[in-house]
Amino acid sequence: MVDVNWYEAMTFCRWLGKQIKLPKGLRLGLPSEAEWEKAARGGEQILQPALVRSLANGLIEPGESDRIRNEQDKRQYPWGDAFDANLANCHETQIQATSAAGCFARQPSPCGAEDMAGNVWEWTRSLWGKEAKPQFRYPYDRLEDREDLNASKEVARVLRGGAWGLDTDFARCAGRYWYFPVLRDDFLGFRLVASPFPSEL
Repeated sequence: MVDVNWYEAMTFCRWLGKQIKLPKGLRLGLPSEAEWEKAARGGEQILQPALVRSLANGLIEPGESDRIRNEQDKRQYPWGDAFDANLANCHETQIQATSAAGCFARQPSPCGAEDMAGNVWEWTRSLWGKEAKPQFRYPYDRLEDREDLNASKEVARVLRGGAWGLDTDFARCAGRYWYFPVLRDDFLGFRLVASPFPSEL
């Protein structure tokens, strides 16, 4: 789904969350910026092998014994440190338009997430600030109020993943950008995450 603003993406998450049964304590929504990056890089520990399940098959919490150390937890791209134009839809790939989800499924992230680099910028629920210079920076401080779902429409939201018309720097796992939540464009989309979100979702 492209050409949707942040509010429309959030509305879809709420609607879909009412249609499916999730394990107790989990809610469907947009990922935080930190959740998005962990899905792209895998974090300090990863499941081996990656556990990929559809919502229809049910979500389960894997055991601790299934986790191993992520040897590339600071990887540049979801597949590793070297860019490969065959693994992401960005400027170097020369597609110059949005591609269907799954076109670059040969190299998922360590947790099994596909298409984490390029194609379209993905909305997160995290705040950027009111100006081009980010108000909320790294390192990520979970105590900051950067996940305020009721923030004014004048406060931009963080986008992750890069987009089809941008170079590889934006497709990195750490690449970030911003957009005001009322705007929509053909290079904006979103992905969902099942997470222990706050009850106001």
